[in-house]
Amino acid sequence: MINLEKQDLKTREPEAVLVIRDDDEYETTITEKVKDKDSGKMKTVQKKVMKKKLDLLFDEKYLSIFQSLRNGPYTIEDVTEKYNENKKKEDVKKKITIYSYVKELEKAGLVIQVGKRLTQKESGKIVTDTLYNRAAKMFYPIIVSEDFWLQEKNTELVERLAELISVYLKKPKIPVEAMKNLLSRIYTVTETEIAGFLQNESDKVTDVIGDLFFKEMDNIFRALDFIIILLNPTYYEKELKEIL
Repeated sequence: MINLEKQDLKTREPEAVLVIRDDDEYETTITEKVKDKDSGKMKTVQKKVMKKKLDLLFDEKYLSIFQSLRNGPYTIEDVTEKYNENKKKEDVKKKITIYSYVKELEKAGLVIQVGKRLTQKESGKIVTDTLYNRAAKMFYPIIVSEDFWLQEKNTELVERLAELISVYLKKPKIPVEAMKNLLSRIYTVTETEIAGFLQNESDKVTDVIGDLFFKEMDNIFRALDFIIILLNPTYYEKELKEIL
């Protein structure tokens, strides 16, 4: 009899970069208690709701799962073991709980199934477990996109920003459309430049910041946004002149 011990059969690889926008949502199911109209008693019901993907990555319990998968792929048993490492007794989670966390991340498209692990037991029986991994090596969160400033509902924000810039520059009020154009251009440039950079240099970037938690990584990307803006002034020179 062939002794397989443990053999991973991978059928899929993570993408290099996955861009997540603030308004990206996914459908999930929640459980809540409601009062029955007929009996007046409380009952448990399930309903489908839409949630933001980014909210998962700012939630500590899902962040820990996400971090555990950094060097994946892993089975649910592997993830459970890594999740519970150095945890206080009251914070230790059961395998079924970890499974529910992983499946929620999978619904959001942040975690994917990438293959199977075959394990041969002493009895000779072969057990198959699903392998999970992050959907991408690197996640680039876009909290505010270029479209945000062009939306009619945000015109008042642009007006107030334009007024603040006018005060700073000690000049007459800046036209709102000129302010919108500049903001849209800046966000377009940074999004395009950073997304391309992460795509082309994903392995090097992962080596540098891949061990960081999402919040820390997000802070670095926010700083990188500003630096990209400073390094590429010619990209938005026309729009900048309109407000000066």
